Amino acid sequence: MLRTSFVALCLLGAHAQPVQPVQPRAASVVPIDNCSALPNYNNATNTAGPWKIRVDGCNNGSSQGCRIEGFAAGCDVTRSADEKGIEKGAITIVDNNDANTLLRCNGALKTFEAYVPSGAGAPDWHAIGIAEGTDTAQMEWGFGAEHTKPVQAYRQYVGGTPIEGIFLGSEGRTSWAVLDSGSGLSAVNHQPFWFLRLLDSKTETETEKWAEEMETRIRIDGS
Repeated sequence: MLRTSFVALCLLGAHAQPVQPVQPRAASVVPIDNCSALPNYNNATNTAGPWKIRVDGCNNGSSQGCRIEGFAAGCDVTRSADEKGIEKGAITIVDNNDANTLLRCNGALKTFEAYVPSGAGAPDWHAIGIAEGTDTAQMEWGFGAEHTKPVQAYRQYVGGTPIEGIFLGSEGRTSWAVLDSGSGLSAVNHQPFWFLRLLDSKTETETEKWAEEMETRIRIDGS
């Protein structure tokens, strides 16, 4: 399903009318460089988490707000060419349920990881990054570090006052676009989902918000 998802995103980018991202809700962002500063840090394992990540402060341009506010992460996958295993995948947004994808910070490897299926399908912890060199800028695993930017954690401030929560992003960017998959279903659980991609990421192709998308922050649950 993920291969189709990438095609759908690229086709939408080719035909949709891009609009400039709204002004960021935070005047400044400050990176959190160590897992030890994140929720549920375990000194013995040098990991923080696991946690869900959630849509926070979603903006759809209307006064009614986003119905996906508070929804958490899921995932979608690309199967190998022989259809015998899972090759790679991307983090998505799904309705809240027990199948939400968990993330953690691995202090030893200095990376964020997601508990996602791979190979024959059994879930395990895999490093995630932001796709580089495409206009999708999705949060992915299985693509190799040379093709991704690191996922990073940030605190945000307005006028020197901190905004409650810790937010995910990359290279100082913390605004994400969310897009309904329409009739597309996740290859993992055959349920509807929303595409998730980082806005204004410093990729070869700068990403812009499309008119069909909502804009949000992605917050670590419990922060």
